[in-house]
Amino acid sequence: MVSAPLIRPEPSYWFGYCQDESECRQRLIEAVDHLPRPLIVYTTRVRDAEEHYQMLRGKGYCRIDLMTGDSSSIDREQVIRRWAAGDTDIVVATSAFGLGIDQSDVRCVIHACLPETFDRFYQEVGRGGRDGNASISLTLHTEDDIRLASGMGKKKVITIQWGFPRWREMYRNAEHLEGEAPRCRVRIDLPAGTDPEHLNMNSTENTLWHSRTLNLMARAQLIVIDDELQEQEEGDSEGSGSTRVVQLRDPRHMDKMRWEEVLEPVRQQILSATKRQLDLLRKALHGKQCIAELLTEAYTIPHELIPGAKFDLRPARACGGCPHCRRNGRKPYHEPPFVEPVGWDTPILLGKTLTAYLAGQRSMAIFYKPGMPQHELQRDITEIVKWLHNQRVFRLVTPDNYRTAISREFSEEPLFFLEKVQERWRQVAAPIIVVLQHNDSSTFLRRCLSVMERRPLILILPNDLRDPERPDRYCWDYLSCQRLHLNSILTSEGGL
Repeated sequence: MVSAPLIRPEPSYWFGYCQDESECRQRLIEAVDHLPRPLIVYTTRVRDAEEHYQMLRGKGYCRIDLMTGDSSSIDREQVIRRWAAGDTDIVVATSAFGLGIDQSDVRCVIHACLPETFDRFYQEVGRGGRDGNASISLTLHTEDDIRLASGMGKKKVITIQWGFPRWREMYRNAEHLEGEAPRCRVRIDLPAGTDPEHLNMNSTENTLWHSRTLNLMARAQLIVIDDELQEQEEGDSEGSGSTRVVQLRDPRHMDKMRWEEVLEPVRQQILSATKRQLDLLRKALHGKQCIAELLTEAYTIPHELIPGAKFDLRPARACGGCPHCRRNGRKPYHEPPFVEPVGWDTPILLGKTLTAYLAGQRSMAIFYKPGMPQHELQRDITEIVKWLHNQRVFRLVTPDNYRTAISREFSEEPLFFLEKVQERWRQVAAPIIVVLQHNDSSTFLRRCLSVMERRPLILILPNDLRDPERPDRYCWDYLSCQRLHLNSILTSEGGL
């Protein structure tokens, strides 16, 4: 698995609280009057999108289009065609204007609403600035929008009360398929199997709720959705787009008590995650944290979910400007994007000689005499780094005064210098060489020593460097790893 997630650095984030819907509409008109185009205006509800569209047309905007979940396929195609051709400056839309919309020069995304999740917000903001140039994200919201967003997140997680009758109707009308595992093809365009006064049983929304029911069942491991077979049969059978192929994993899938036992915990997990997403968005609204920090929290993948990973997978942070940073005087791109590597439980194959020196331990300390002339010390450290490189240690943290000399020796082979000031090297699972000097801070040395307990580390340090916790003793006296003298390695390896 190779992953390098990066938070988009192009958007500059702005949030405007409005007392009521009237103020929100007025601010929207002012924003459209002044902000660069092409731009998108997002709303949550279809009726809001339609009202904003008519309002802007009434203000004289003619190069404007509308797309919602109620738009016909013909209308959608025409909107996308005009948008791609540059014939439209403004699109007012719900989240239906999303997947497949890849216009690179969008300069502004306005939310005249509050999305129900931080994820939806960020995905829609991401429609802007795809050409790598700056874009603007403006969110106008009222107190009612916060309540609407909270309710929307809860509604999208179907309850057992409404989900079980849906599955019952799907399974009663299922086509059972041959094979070792019990599988069937179910229709997702059937009536809901519940009181029509409570649910619209024949709409597009009904089909969507059927899909959500199947997804929830799959997460609870009652069924497995067979996407591979579905793709093979797509287009081969009439109406295949309105069916799903599922494998029956739990024989009690038709038992409502079983649903309450296994689905309800999953529902609560989803609701909890949805609430967390909305909480992150609220923090962004109030400028309580840098939006890059909030996005990092939202999109971090715990290492427990990544086979073999030792650390969480965090996206590289980047902020094009947000209320928190502006309030604290931080300029855009204050921290350059840097993807933290993830450690894996893969074997580390070192050279035989270094393996022998390590004698079964993960780390090693190589001490040098600090009284040597600088040019001789630089030469010896360069030689020992070259030897370690030949022993398959490729990562290096080194002071600037050694970097030029060492780099000269590796014109044909790669050597990775990792900036110690950012300390990203602490996330790397492979062995790392760290060259220490007397003038290194005690904090940096303390962290080097603590990281030796968790990572393979090879320290090159002066033999009179003292323990930062106990200045009365030298590092040589208490380090529990292998300890060797630099000169002894140079001599035993034939001068290298």
